Amino acid sequence: MRSSTFDVLLTDIQMPAINGFDLVKLLRASNIPQARNIPVIAVTARSEMDEKALHEHGFAGCLHKPFTVKELLVTLNEGQMSADEAHITHDMQLIADALPEDTLFNFSALTAFSEDDPEAACSIIRTFIEETGKNADRMQQALTDREVDGIAAMAHKLLPLFTLIGASESVASLRWLESCRGEEFSEEIEKTTLETLEAVRKVVRAAEEYSLGLH
Repeated sequence: MRSSTFDVLLTDIQMPAINGFDLVKLLRASNIPQARNIPVIAVTARSEMDEKALHEHGFAGCLHKPFTVKELLVTLNEGQMSADEAHITHDMQLIADALPEDTLFNFSALTAFSEDDPEAACSIIRTFIEETGKNADRMQQALTDREVDGIAAMAHKLLPLFTLIGASESVASLRWLESCRGEEFSEEIEKTTLETLEAVRKVVRAAEEYSLGLH
């Protein structure tokens, strides 16, 4: 930072030598002008992290692992940074919004063992689309029936592969729904399930687009 200019700094909360909170303190106490003002985004795998507390400790925003490039851009531009900094990401956000959905997820992680066999890769993606669609339908039915355990069970089934492909928009809510097993049906569970179903369908659409490029 002494010799180069940066727009934003991303840091893990938990690191071997220093944690993210202490890093922010060091930056703000530094004699380097840029270090005292640069927006710092916290990166964490902990879904229970209190974003309000992070703001109080000087962070400009928070990203939950795994996250996509688009989520990074949205975090930078959704009002968590000052008006002077927001212009930095405006053009980048327009680019992100124009990205095809199939570029937002790492579907190649599913086909890693297809050994460059397009037919095998297509079969894997088709199976993913079919099974994900079935699980989404079951989650929808459980929502209609107000069965929290059914919703949690489908969240549990969807979570591993969604984590694998980096569908971070869905992963946090799937984890939360999975943890609701045994609870009473509530408006919060209903709202989160509806949002999750929309995100799941977005992944299915993206997988369908991705499969077209395998032929």
